[in-house]
Amino acid sequence: MIINIVIKGEIMKNQTQNKETMGQLIRMMIPNEYIWWSDSGANKHYTGHKHWYVDYRKYAEPRDVTLPDNKQIKAEGEGTILIEALINQKWKKARIDDVMYIPGGVNLFSEYVMAKKGYVMVKDEHKTIYRLKPNNEPRPEAYGYGSGWAMAFAQYQSQQKRFQQERQLIKQNYGMKD
Repeated sequence: MIINIVIKGEIMKNQTQNKETMGQLIRMMIPNEYIWWSDSGANKHYTGHKHWYVDYRKYAEPRDVTLPDNKQIKAEGEGTILIEALINQKWKKARIDDVMYIPGGVNLFSEYVMAKKGYVMVKDEHKTIYRLKPNNEPRPEAYGYGSGWAMAFAQYQSQQKRFQQERQLIKQNYGMKD
């Protein structure tokens, strides 16, 4: 599945980047479980994908996380995830720090965390742009997807790892051997 996302991510990067089609492009190219949702109610960034962490710290004891319906789930740890983010119409390597790991959870990108770091969110009916104060520099972007805002993020992979995975996929598809 990761190989498909890398290939689809490359396809997505080469498409025309206009606000009307980007949400549709995200929907076509990235499976729901890999989408990062811009969330105004989340007090932290969250993911259910432990294998994405480049730096992970397991909690000594799992921590409670309260959901909007007052149910509680457990976070097992937190750390840093590398991504590629669409910023000012260009894909750039980026990192998301202090992301809590909740097994089986969705990917939530916290507007609250970003506001505390000095970002403002500028929204219209198609797009949300995070801007960093005081210079109003454009930062990550999100696009309308269903009833939410899907961040324009792709899973980061080094060029060497990407090449190895694409080579493996080609070998599998064409029955090639080493």
